Amino acid sequence: MKKLIAVCGESASGKNALVELLLEKYPETFHRKVSYTTRKPRPGELNGKDYHFITREEFFNLIMTEQMIEAAEIGGEMYGTCINSLDDDKINVGIFDPQGLEILSNTKDIKLLPFYINTDERIRVRRSLDRGTSIDDIYKRLKEDRRLFDGIRNFPHIIILDNNNEGDIASNVRIVKTISDEIF
Repeated sequence: MKKLIAVCGESASGKNALVELLLEKYPETFHRKVSYTTRKPRPGELNGKDYHFITREEFFNLIMTEQMIEAAEIGGEMYGTCINSLDDDKINVGIFDPQGLEILSNTKDIKLLPFYINTDERIRVRRSLDRGTSIDDIYKRLKEDRRLFDGIRNFPHIIILDNNNEGDIASNVRIVKTISDEIF
């Protein structure tokens, strides 16, 4: 059975920072799950590291051959997890939206440990502005996040991590490591 930590949270909540630090501190324990997508790479993104960038035809072929264990269409592009992107010997770590969590929770041969990063909306807006995101894009994303994440706290066995203060990510990494040691 493959072990999977699923990190989810709204935009600019600190998901990537948590995953990066977890992998940096414990490379012998954790493996980054790299998602597949049909979208084009953004500046600085690398194929095989940030995503596996593939065509829609390739993506649907993975679905039809039952290699894709979860998939979703977001903003007209496909995103998903291929079974071959999961390591058998380490705890896999990936970022998922609530739809992906729902699918994974019903997937046999996956032991799922879900985490939700709770971050105040004002902090997320500030982080987005610091990244150079436009006000219009921030507004659209906040609206979409409210819809997508409505009810996430009711997801079975989800562990909520707060990320509102300096040092929360480091603390949350220790929490994730401790809990994963107990569960897996």
